[in-house]
Amino acid sequence: MDQADQCYQMSAISKPIANLIKSDNKNSLLSRFNMEWLPAIVTILILIMFTALVVVMFFGSTYFAPTRDEAITFKKIIDVLWGLAGVTIFYNTLVIGIGAGAMGTFIGTIYAWILVRTNAPGKKFLRILAIIPLTMPALVKSIGWVAILSPSIGIFNTLGKDLFGLVLFDLYTLEGCVFVMGISSLSLSYLLMEPAIQSVSSSLEEAARSTGSSILSTFLTVTLPLLIPGMMSVFLLSSIYSFGNFEYPFVFGSSKGGIDTFATIIFKTVFFNIFPRYDLATIYSIVYAGIAVFMIWLYHRLTKDNFRFQTVTGKSERHTKHDLGRFKLVGTLICFFFAFTAFILPLIGVLALAFAPNLAELFEPSMMTTKNFTQFVGTAGIAEATWNTFLISFADGIGVVVLGIFISYTALKSDIVIRGRKVNQAADYIATIPLGLPPIVYGVAIFWLILIGPFKHLYGTLWPMILSLILLKIPHGTRMISSALITISDELEEASRISGASWFTTFRGIVTPLLKGGILNAFLFVFIDAVKEVSAVVLLITAGNSVLMTVLLFLYNNAPSALPMIAAGSLIIMSFLLLVVAVQSRFTFDASN
Repeated sequence: MDQADQCYQMSAISKPIANLIKSDNKNSLLSRFNMEWLPAIVTILILIMFTALVVVMFFGSTYFAPTRDEAITFKKIIDVLWGLAGVTIFYNTLVIGIGAGAMGTFIGTIYAWILVRTNAPGKKFLRILAIIPLTMPALVKSIGWVAILSPSIGIFNTLGKDLFGLVLFDLYTLEGCVFVMGISSLSLSYLLMEPAIQSVSSSLEEAARSTGSSILSTFLTVTLPLLIPGMMSVFLLSSIYSFGNFEYPFVFGSSKGGIDTFATIIFKTVFFNIFPRYDLATIYSIVYAGIAVFMIWLYHRLTKDNFRFQTVTGKSERHTKHDLGRFKLVGTLICFFFAFTAFILPLIGVLALAFAPNLAELFEPSMMTTKNFTQFVGTAGIAEATWNTFLISFADGIGVVVLGIFISYTALKSDIVIRGRKVNQAADYIATIPLGLPPIVYGVAIFWLILIGPFKHLYGTLWPMILSLILLKIPHGTRMISSALITISDELEEASRISGASWFTTFRGIVTPLLKGGILNAFLFVFIDAVKEVSAVVLLITAGNSVLMTVLLFLYNNAPSALPMIAAGSLIIMSFLLLVVAVQSRFTFDASN
């Protein structure tokens, strides 16, 4: 029996390979160059595109500035950054990023440890509560927090004034921003810490317990030290996201409390001046990106050395559960408190605002109304913004999936060597590099790319926003597709190639169909995230090209008294995202069966 016959008898791939071989036209245009290089070429093009954005952003403000006053000089950089305003902005950004990252890591670790390593009841429900906040956009959460903790209208502070005659917690402060962003990091921190805690060997904890150590003592002296590398990774990643967050600092700090971060000041220099100051926005963007790149470098360094802390061996072992005894409900209540604060509390605030007739009559059941929903739907430009949102999110999903497949293949399957080094060794880093630019900086960079590049005709279209979001979401889509690609055995490709199929035919007909689950997850995740995104597109908005989240943002900025209508619109968007999540779950379930 020859090799082709053996391949045809493989139950999973014999028929697809046979059909592919018949349809493989070796005289086509695709065969005129080695198609096996395609994934590596796409990966390198992503690196070139990202580098071009950084270069164009800098040279656009130095050599191609519209006027000499707007050109970036070394003296201007020093004056901007070392002035009182620059130092304050730098301080606020660091405090919010590091504070929120530390708080999110702490609560995510506690939450994950209780669910993974204890016998606390209600784990399935608590896990859902930890993940479902991902469907609530940050801008929607911030509006809900205004209804809860605003010094003037917040229900929490209203009760404080009635009972004690004072404001219990001022949301519009640096501490308020840190608290809200930290508690909102629960979902990300939990999802990252859960596998880390699952990987810690139970034998080490059992040895400590056998010597008489309590559960708390074992956690502090054994489990926690083993989790420190994972916690540091979560802290750095959470801090990176907090540094780049625009919505919370703008709503709580910049617009009300006068507390600016790099994200909010970049927005202000463009939109709050009669003539946009892209020179100042670029200076802030470069420093902002530098902080993020440094954090990413630390993250890679830490994860690279994680092997020194590995405790998982090749032996199979069970993970024991700590018996909390009469404190079982305490563990459940701790998790529920975190989830309630992170998701349910701001949701209550959004609901209260959405059905309130005005800001003075919040939490009055007898005064509930649905007029805010009809007003939002009837707002000028909503239909066009909805259509734009769908088009941009769909295009981003497709773009990230296509690029993510090629980058993942390069990282996991490619053996191409350039100047003595394999391309796959750099592919993983290339996929992570886009995290080096905070979301709002993409708006500045792409603005200059359009202004001084051969793409001026794209200004005022949806393409700049699509490009910005594709670059921003590449790391996420690549990770999801990589997790599916790594499970595909090389034997399938080898069998197809032995049978005579070209690389591209094998890639198109064998590899890609087997990635269906990862592709679907990546597309739907990017689609949902693109709908929620504000900061990456806010500087690229032009007349007639708004999206739903920027409509809410500008409504809040221009008419804070319209909060009830804004909250109603937020609920409509969130309901749509929940529907998409339900569809995602259904398709994912069908794909796995």
